[in-house]
Amino acid sequence: MMLMLVLLGIGCTLIKAAPSLCDADGDWKPVWEDNFDGSVLNTSVWTIPIGPGSSFGREANVTVEDTYVSDGMLVLRSRKLGPQQWTSGAAISSPGKGPGASWQYGRFCIRAKLPGSGQGKSQGMWPAHWMMPVDHTKHCGYNEIDILEMINGDGTAYGTYWYWGPGDNCTGPPVKAGFGSVKVPDYFENFHEYAVEWTPQSLTYFVDNRPYKAYTNTSMLPVNAHFMMLNTAVGGAWPGLPNADTVFPAYHYIDSVRVAQKPSYW
Repeated sequence: MMLMLVLLGIGCTLIKAAPSLCDADGDWKPVWEDNFDGSVLNTSVWTIPIGPGSSFGREANVTVEDTYVSDGMLVLRSRKLGPQQWTSGAAISSPGKGPGASWQYGRFCIRAKLPGSGQGKSQGMWPAHWMMPVDHTKHCGYNEIDILEMINGDGTAYGTYWYWGPGDNCTGPPVKAGFGSVKVPDYFENFHEYAVEWTPQSLTYFVDNRPYKAYTNTSMLPVNAHFMMLNTAVGGAWPGLPNADTVFPAYHYIDSVRVAQKPSYW
């Protein structure tokens, strides 16, 4: 099947700060946010997926100690405990917990400073902000919205959409239906807003309110409610394992998570 990918203004220059994509804008209205202003994680929305070997930690063991709120930010810390032993932080918005736990359509904005110390010092680091269907146990019709991924501290922010549907007879790997990237060379020094706009017509990826990729094949776009995941994986098939030059501890700072929707999506 031919997949239509539309490139929107990609560039390899530093992306400067801009108003949030999740600010009020015409029919778009802010509907939910977490600014992590308290001293503990809001467990009415967020859950920490504790344990090793998950999609969240990869080779690291996700712990409560490495997922915490401090100075108005959610902090996801990655540590090295010993040879081939790491810990990491992760938080998921838990469907069924209440407002802010899952959404169908909207603009999803995460303002974050990503872990790492620059290329050559961040091998094996894999921060990610992503979304999956609330009923993700259904094999057919599975999809995944990757708002942000970066590997090995190379300064490239990736936005990806995965789809696994009836057209594939629900066998084999999912289709990488949409894939884009943009350079953010100061990702570990400054905060940037990583965002996606999800409508019935398209998925469009942004950094600092500037679009860099859109996917418009409506036959494969997600239609069901999704929850959000914020994590730093350590290792895994894509980045590979950390090496002797990887700097630990590494910190993934999340200043805010915001959602905007049109009234028709409420």
